[in-house]
Amino acid sequence: MIVSSEYLRIKGEYYFMLFFYLKYVYSCQYSLKTDGMIIFGSRGTHLYSEEVSAIECSHCGQQTKHCISVFGRYAHVFWIPFFPMGKKGVSECNHCMRTLAPNEMSASLKLAYQKVSSATSTPFWYWSGLILVGVLFILPMITSLVMAIFH
Repeated sequence: MIVSSEYLRIKGEYYFMLFFYLKYVYSCQYSLKTDGMIIFGSRGTHLYSEEVSAIECSHCGQQTKHCISVFGRYAHVFWIPFFPMGKKGVSECNHCMRTLAPNEMSASLKLAYQKVSSATSTPFWYWSGLILVGVLFILPMITSLVMAIFH
């Protein structure tokens, strides 16, 4: 539900207020919105996939290839990533096409998943918003120190 300015009109005066509501989005995302504009939330991106072979599927029982995919989550403000929020992964059986979460995997598949997940690193750009804010705070302090030294 988006609150319109007509709804906010009280006794002929417009009050400028921010109304937030939580939007439930499928997969691993959520966002707070104000009149259609995303303020902050979290998003997930695909980091890495690897195929492993000769592992028994806990759903169909066949020994086939599995595609293990690792996804990373990050917090964002105005679509700028600020910091990572962790990694999640799934495995897909090539025979039955069933997607398995880590708690549904067999022991051998879970071991392969942990190996792939630990080898996958978090991208540097997940920290870009925090680095930008740091630069915006540190740069004026450095310039004021330089100006104080030379005056």
